[in-house]
Amino acid sequence: MIISNANELALAIVSSSGPELSIDDKIKLYKDSLEAIETHNKPFIEDEKKKRAENSKALRRALGRGESIF
Repeated sequence: MIISNANELALAIVSSSGPELSIDDKIKLYKDSLEAIETHNKPFIEDEKKKRAENSKALRRALGRGESIF
């Protein structure tokens, strides 16, 4: 499942961290969280791009031959 709001999740991760973390540690945790979320989302984004490209190609073929797309 794609994570739709990376910033909010990263902030939630930092908020749930222990109070013993320094500000610098929390900033690092935030940045690391954003990077991990981006890595997690990448396959979903690539798959969606591939599906869009395939759908566009199929639509162009259907319209190019005058076939109904419905």
